[in-house]
Amino acid sequence: MKRTIYTVFLTLIVVGGIIGGVKLYQANQQRKEFYAFREYLDKEFFPVLKKENKFFGKVATQSDYNSLERDLDGYSDWWVLYGMNQYYKVEDEVETAQKKVTNKNLKYEDSLALKQNVLKTLSLSKDTLESIDTLSEVNVEQGYEDKENALNHLLSEKLDKLTKNIDKQNEIIGKYYH
Repeated sequence: MKRTIYTVFLTLIVVGGIIGGVKLYQANQQRKEFYAFREYLDKEFFPVLKKENKFFGKVATQSDYNSLERDLDGYSDWWVLYGMNQYYKVEDEVETAQKKVTNKNLKYEDSLALKQNVLKTLSLSKDTLESIDTLSEVNVEQGYEDKENALNHLLSEKLDKLTKNIDKQNEIIGKYYH
């Protein structure tokens, strides 16, 4: 009888140890994958996001006619001379980053959630870039006083969506970086 109790007790301890060890191993693998993916994003995604943000700031500055005392022709001149070239560079970098992140194989929940968020950010970025490419085509009939207000509203709306998604990304990353 004593021997049976010892055997059962020892079996429970061994099974509990194995289950605990497997859970600990999986948590460690998940953490390793997440940190490795975050480092990958440091090289492939965040520099693109920084360049894109700089470009969006430049577009916003150029389209703010009141503070710069410019008219629509001023924005058009800037776009043709400088903006379009910058736009194509940023657009290419966003597409390249999107392809690289899409092809990254991940298997753990938090890493996959971050990947999905990054892909959504890149998709919103492409949408914002496409909107910027057509800024001069915005018409006043959309309910705005003039093209200036329509352009600024469109850019502001797109950037708000992008900012909210990046906030979600920071929440996911915050689980691992306190």
